[in-house]
Amino acid sequence: MSMFFVHADELRVEGSDDYETAMQPPSRSSEIHTKAIRLAVIGQGDVGLRLALRAVEAGYEVVGFDTDKHTISSLAAGRSPLSAIPESSIARALSSGRYSPTESTYDISGFDVALIVEPAALGDETPSAFLEQTAEAIGRFIRPASLVILDVAGHIGSTQDLLGPLLESESGLQPGTDFHFGCSTEVNVADQSLNPYRARTRLVSGVTGASDAAITSFCTALLDETILVGTPREIEFTKLASEAFRYVNIALGNELAMEAHEAGIDFGEVVQRTGQVPFGFMPTSPNLHPPSPMRLLALAKEVYQDFPSYIARRLQLLLSGKSKLVNGSRILLLGLGQIPNTQAERHAPAEALIDELLDLGAEVHVYDPFVAAQTWTELAPLIDLTVNEISSADAVVLLTDHDAISYHSVLDHGKLIFDITGRLHSPAVEHL
Repeated sequence: MSMFFVHADELRVEGSDDYETAMQPPSRSSEIHTKAIRLAVIGQGDVGLRLALRAVEAGYEVVGFDTDKHTISSLAAGRSPLSAIPESSIARALSSGRYSPTESTYDISGFDVALIVEPAALGDETPSAFLEQTAEAIGRFIRPASLVILDVAGHIGSTQDLLGPLLESESGLQPGTDFHFGCSTEVNVADQSLNPYRARTRLVSGVTGASDAAITSFCTALLDETILVGTPREIEFTKLASEAFRYVNIALGNELAMEAHEAGIDFGEVVQRTGQVPFGFMPTSPNLHPPSPMRLLALAKEVYQDFPSYIARRLQLLLSGKSKLVNGSRILLLGLGQIPNTQAERHAPAEALIDELLDLGAEVHVYDPFVAAQTWTELAPLIDLTVNEISSADAVVLLTDHDAISYHSVLDHGKLIFDITGRLHSPAVEHL
């Protein structure tokens, strides 16, 4: 990935004394602060919660803020919204007395560091509404020597063009001059889930040299490797490039799966034989006439966004083979998220598939253990996965292979099973 960012001096700062030095106000370099660091993490999804728990582990006082009431109530009760994060980790953080999940902006006051997790990039949407709400929530609490970090999602200009002016307007303080300001993002590595969170690598950049030092020092205290990048825009573009690569590879997999089906080939077996997993970030050789990366991203998104329609069309054909129409059929969808064992993201492809099926007249039921009933649409009720629900469905579609799904029950009682994940291995199961 070195082609996407500059390896500047890495400013690896060890120990609390160095951290306090880096956290001095930009205009008052001789002032030393010795009190414990108070961290506000805005967003308690996958990225925000992991960072919050790691900070508690490192001895920080952490406020985990999120506007989702269910997420906060679950965390306050010691329940984890992500299966990859054990409830023992939540309980340990709460029992330390240094972790406070909250939906009240007033609890953010008094922070020394605020880390804002920008929502994932969705199509051509900009994060302006989210950043406006966040700036309004935290801006009044910014003080000289505060550090504000935006964990970017790939929107170019989010840090300096959008969030910076908003924070200045709300706080009356200038980013980089009166308080430290910058951005960061996590480097995507395929096997990072197997390692402790502190082993992950994070790219960082401040808007000034002093902000560089502050943000690097903060992240180095939490993680084993922190890489200082030249400018925030380079980090934003690095994230964009990573997301573009992901979209292109998912779209490629979707296209190949559709072509394989038309040719009567089991695409899952092809992938397994070749051992190619199209989700890693790999370097590519230069091309004399490369296509525009933004055009590739746009085309990939078209394929990606059309895939729910393809699933609906395949389901129509499968049902017609059993002399049934989608209209009037009960369809049970298993899993709503894009990643197994995690909470479903807003606007996940499953939502588009539900809309397609409802438009065709289907009765859709949904099972996902990581989605709260009160946050889901009433048009597709969230159900418990019982034998009766499985046997009553005209078709069961496995969209996300959560470990909590009872696959034996699905195989034993499903009338028609359509697996797009490759999890189920049975002659009775239809695959992509």
